[in-house]
Amino acid sequence: MLYGALAVWALPWALPSLAVDDGTLYGWHCFLYAMAFRFLMDEPLGRTLIESASPWTNFLVPIAVLTLERRRESWLRRRLAPLLFVSWALNLVWIWPMRVDPHVRLLPGYYLWMVSFLLLALAVPALLRREDPSALSAPDGSAPPSKALRAGAIIALLVLGALAGFGLLAGPPRHP
Repeated sequence: MLYGALAVWALPWALPSLAVDDGTLYGWHCFLYAMAFRFLMDEPLGRTLIESASPWTNFLVPIAVLTLERRRESWLRRRLAPLLFVSWALNLVWIWPMRVDPHVRLLPGYYLWMVSFLLLALAVPALLRREDPSALSAPDGSAPPSKALRAGAIIALLVLGALAGFGLLAGPPRHP
């Protein structure tokens, strides 16, 4: 289930997510744009803050996968579902500008990205209930995580970090 959650979250990065009059933006491009440009927009402060927080929610998905796979009780583990729901709700901020600007529209990548937060949030309680109690009985309270899953989540975090750094340093990207 965690492999699926990570895949559903990663796929939209390579899919068309936003259409503008002069081209299409893919998920990774939208992330860079949001990271670099939101505080520079001439919008109300509340909206600017929410839009600026949105790209940072992407870090929660691989962190959630690592936390769930680790199988060690923690503050974050107990609060993953609410944090993912809040992230999902926060990311709804992008729907409003698309409703008022006829030159911009959301594409399947955005909707799949949104679904990934919701699916993982809904799956967390089931995953926590389904865990084998003996898996939590190791001396340090953890079970060995899947190497492939851990590697995938770590790679996702590294790529996100690199993209975030690039987005913050380079400024808003030009779109096609």
